[in-house]
Amino acid sequence: MAWPLFSMGQTQTTVGSLLAVVVVLVGTLFLSRYAHRAVSGYFQLVASNDDIAVDDIAVSMYGSVARIIVWFIGVEIALHILGIHLSTLFAAGGFFALGAGFALKNVVENFISGGIIRAEKTIQAGDLIIIEKQWLTVKHIGIRTIEAITKKGVDIIIPNSIVAQSMVENLTRRSHVYRIKANVGVAYDSDRVQVRKTLEETVNRLEWISKQQAPTVHLVEFGDSSINYDINVWIDEVREARPRNSDLHEAIWQALNEAGIAIAFPQLDVHLDKNELPQ
Repeated sequence: MAWPLFSMGQTQTTVGSLLAVVVVLVGTLFLSRYAHRAVSGYFQLVASNDDIAVDDIAVSMYGSVARIIVWFIGVEIALHILGIHLSTLFAAGGFFALGAGFALKNVVENFISGGIIRAEKTIQAGDLIIIEKQWLTVKHIGIRTIEAITKKGVDIIIPNSIVAQSMVENLTRRSHVYRIKANVGVAYDSDRVQVRKTLEETVNRLEWISKQQAPTVHLVEFGDSSINYDINVWIDEVREARPRNSDLHEAIWQALNEAGIAIAFPQLDVHLDKNELPQ
C-alpha cells in the first residue's frame, strides 16, 4: 500500500493514499444523496405540518445545496490526501472567485433569507402584512422571492432579503383586534356634553365593533375653527378595516346631523373698509 505512484509537490501519492481518495469520494457520493433526501424530506414535512403548498422547486434546491456542501467537503478531503490544497487553487482563481462572489451575493442572501423566513414561520402564505408602508397579502413564499398582492390588486414580487432585513407588521399572525380611527371637528358654539354623548352612543350602537375592547372618544385639540375629537373603535377582522372605516365615518356624520351639531370647516371673513375703496 505504500508503493509510490507519483509525487505532487512535497506529497508522494501511494497506492494507499489513492485508495483512501476513492473511499472518500464513494463515501461522499452516498452522504450527498442522503443529505439531499434528508433536507428535502425535512422541508416537505415542515410544509405539510403548516398545511401550505409544497414548492417542489424550492425543496429540490434546498436538497441540492446540501448535496453541494457535502461534495465540497469530500473533495477538499480528497485533494488534501493528494497534497493539493484549496488555498492554492483559490489563489490561482482569485479574480474569478471575486467576480463570482459579487454576482452570487444577492442570490445567496435571498436564498438564506427565504430559509430563515420559512423556518421561523413569521410570515406565511395568506398573511396580511405592512412593509415599507405597503399593505400586502402574501400569496407565495419562494426560494428567492415573496409573491404578494397590493390593496390595488397589483401583483408584487419582493426579494426575500428585503423582507428579512425590514421591519414588517404582520396583521394576521396572531388573533388580535385592530383599531380604526375617525377625527371630527365641531363648531365652538356646540354643547360639549351633547357632542360627547352623541359620539359615544353612536359608536356603541355599531354592531361590528370588537367586544374585546371598548370604543373611546377624546377631545384632543382646540383648532383654529373647530373643537376636534378622536374616535377610536376596534374590530376583530383586520381585512375589514377599510369598509368599517367608511361605516364609522358615515355613522358619525349621520348622528351629528340628526343631533343638529355642525361639523366645523375653515371659514375666512373679509371686511372691507369703504373709506379705503378706490373711487
